[in-house]
Amino acid sequence: MAEEVNEVDISGALADSPDASAEALELLVRSPDPAVRRYVASHPDVSTALLRSLSADDNYEVRAAVAGSANSSQDLLDALLADRDLDVRIAALRTGRASDAALAAQIVKERQHRMGNAIRKAPVSAAVVLAAASSEHVRIRRGVAARKGLAEPAIRALHAAGYDKEVYLRIARQGALPPDLALVLAACDHPEIAMAAAASPAYSTAVSTTGRNRLTLAAVALVLVLAAVGGAGIVGVGGLIAAQVMRTL
Repeated sequence: MAEEVNEVDISGALADSPDASAEALELLVRSPDPAVRRYVASHPDVSTALLRSLSADDNYEVRAAVAGSANSSQDLLDALLADRDLDVRIAALRTGRASDAALAAQIVKERQHRMGNAIRKAPVSAAVVLAAASSEHVRIRRGVAARKGLAEPAIRALHAAGYDKEVYLRIARQGALPPDLALVLAACDHPEIAMAAAASPAYSTAVSTTGRNRLTLAAVALVLVLAAVGGAGIVGVGGLIAAQVMRTL
């Protein structure tokens, strides 16, 4: 016996077809079945007007499909970033096409773990990453800290936002970790964080720089002491010694 084919099956097949006409999509967008409306929102040839209409759909999966459409305009994505449903907001974030202003404004309001995970690989600008790094919600900061290749301003913002084991451990492993922060993290009470920071190239740079600075101060101090003792000849000898120390740095 042949399998029964109903109206929903036909509508879904039409909406999912790359050959569906604009007229067909306009008819299918009125379907009572959210799966069909989702197909329309995901269609490669769906118009901006239909997407704008579907962005107000009661079904969150339809709105998420609108956010994921390559045909959605930036202003529509900006609006969907503030959607009541997390899946829709994540879909809009992942496109990388929403405006920096809207992304930065929304990211500081987020607190969910899933949004933090989405930020890990979202194609957003350095300005948006910096805004997320300054979030008061640790789940968001953890997601930022897990991004590869963080810039120094974001690393500093994550450190300044306050202690969290996961965040500090992740920034200790960042390639752009500043030397001064490497020294701070290497002195952390948590051994895993301290070890990660001490193993970083930034820590080696910091230790080397600190050593040179101490020798420089010692050379200057030597000249000052000899000057206090008196005698141009003594000062001259001290200057030669100091110069020799400086040359070895």
